[in-house]
Amino acid sequence: PFVGSEIKLNGDLAEWKDIPSQIMRPYIEGGKRDGLKVADTQYMKVAWNNAGFYFAFDFQDVDGDIRRVKSANFWEGDGTEIFIDALNVKDKLRGAQAIQQFWFWVDGEGSNPANIGGEAIVDKATKRHAYVPYTAAKMQRASKIINANHWAMECFIPFELIKNLDLQP
Repeated sequence: PFVGSEIKLNGDLAEWKDIPSQIMRPYIEGGKRDGLKVADTQYMKVAWNNAGFYFAFDFQDVDGDIRRVKSANFWEGDGTEIFIDALNVKDKLRGAQAIQQFWFWVDGEGSNPANIGGEAIVDKATKRHAYVPYTAAKMQRASKIINANHWAMECFIPFELIKNLDLQP
């Protein structure tokens, strides 16, 4: 839904009570991995205003271990990944013209907590990967660690980061 005003990012999801939840189910590329624990279902909420997209997550962390990692292996840390297909081309490769992959960590990058997330960039022609960390100056995130098995996070991706975005009613 469209929210006319800015959502205050503070890790408290009370402001999201009237926004419907979306169900997320795990997708593990390459098949099942021994020792990997994931929840069967997690929930998220999405909203937008004239400046960008907001996301809210209320995660159950089944392994009870909030992991902090580096950008080069961001997917191994606790956080979330957000894929945006700005032109609805349904191309699964991040190097496509309108496909982007962002990530947010619940507790920052392992070696630099000021890095709150980033963008995974793939050059489609060369297949080279780049994992670019971002601070709060680029995109915003607020999280609240409730306990080792539960954390909440709010994120904001400004429209200016999204390539080829065609906003129309």
